Amino acid sequence: RPRLVGPGQDLEGARVGPNCAYMILPNSEVTIEDGMLHLAEPSERRGARRPVDTFLASLAEDQKDCAVGVILSGTGSNGSSGIRAIKEFGGLAVAQAPETASQPGMPRSAIATGMIDVVLPPEQMPDVLVRYARHLDIARAPKAAKPTEDAASTFNSILAFLQARGGQDFR
Repeated sequence: RPRLVGPGQDLEGARVGPNCAYMILPNSEVTIEDGMLHLAEPSERRGARRPVDTFLASLAEDQKDCAVGVILSGTGSNGSSGIRAIKEFGGLAVAQAPETASQPGMPRSAIATGMIDVVLPPEQMPDVLVRYARHLDIARAPKAAKPTEDAASTFNSILAFLQARGGQDFR
């Protein structure tokens, strides 16, 4: 069951977990390292802050090809360089379809990078995200053990039988 974590809760050093949405207080900068959140005061002056880029760049570095960046409604180009970082590490980049956003600046800017894999209305995003997560689970599953000599011999016998009976060589 999903739960909301923050604001007002201490997120410093919190381990990121499944089924949680993390919200930070305004005037905070968040990064992730070794699966744990780290909070800091913004290093840039108010007009120059790019908190989405800061977070996505740290997410890309931390999670590599498992990182997923989602750019939703917002103004400006915050998130665009973070999306580049996600893609450099082989992750997935998703943007909200600008026509569905109340403030389409951020999705448009992210799309203009040429790095976005999928552009969708928000209600269609969960299916894509779940499929990507399943893909990662399959890709990281332990590889099957090499067949034993008995298994290889049996398999070769089956192939020989199919060739003898059906005339097809499947080797």
